[in-house]
Amino acid sequence: MSTQKDVCNTPSEFEAAIPAKTSRRPAFRGQTVVDAPGHYPLDTAGNSVVVLHGVLGAAERAAYIAKATAVQRASGWSGYGMKPRLELCYSTTGKPFNYSNVNHTTVAYPDHVAALLPPLAERIDEELRRATGAGNTFTELSTGVDICYDKTFPRGGSVAAHKDNTDPNWGMVLIFSLGQTRYLRVRRDSDRSFFNIVMPDNSVVAMHGASFQKEYTHQVDKLYADEEIWPRLSLNARYL
Repeated sequence: MSTQKDVCNTPSEFEAAIPAKTSRRPAFRGQTVVDAPGHYPLDTAGNSVVVLHGVLGAAERAAYIAKATAVQRASGWSGYGMKPRLELCYSTTGKPFNYSNVNHTTVAYPDHVAALLPPLAERIDEELRRATGAGNTFTELSTGVDICYDKTFPRGGSVAAHKDNTDPNWGMVLIFSLGQTRYLRVRRDSDRSFFNIVMPDNSVVAMHGASFQKEYTHQVDKLYADEEIWPRLSLNARYL
């Protein structure tokens, strides 16, 4: 069972309110915080995070928002209850896929998303080449999920710690963010250390590496209880 609606407010509300809206930064005591764009190695196995800011020009951003705010997303059930977010799953074929022992209905990537992803992936490849001398080898687009967090959900919604390590294992997971700033919290299994990546409006974070999704979890926590909630769109695309 799920609920559906037009989500994340209207394009005009996004344009009027979002660019200046952040969220309160947790203390993150003793933890790494990534504020700036760049390439951030996480270990000696080649796993890293790539961060890009200001990825779309004003006209491109407005055109994407006009399309993305019209997408019908649903808040469905998981093994832990109703998901605290609205989402729609994509695939290259539009066929269902199995993840965490659950079959997920998908639609084929819509035109506005299919047009957006190649230049973003190219930017990530360029940053990897600049920083390491080697580009991205995970170039085959796989499944994706289009998420909205907003005041529909207590404290702005969230996603619990998890790994995108289904079969096949994805070597790159790209996250494109629009709207209220949130934090991607990446935790390494071996020592339980956290890397907290700031995701401002119009930014991309790529979790990159052959064993990233085996050795790290990632999550987006709820906002503080007294914090103002603004919408956020999060497009997640996975690559083989």
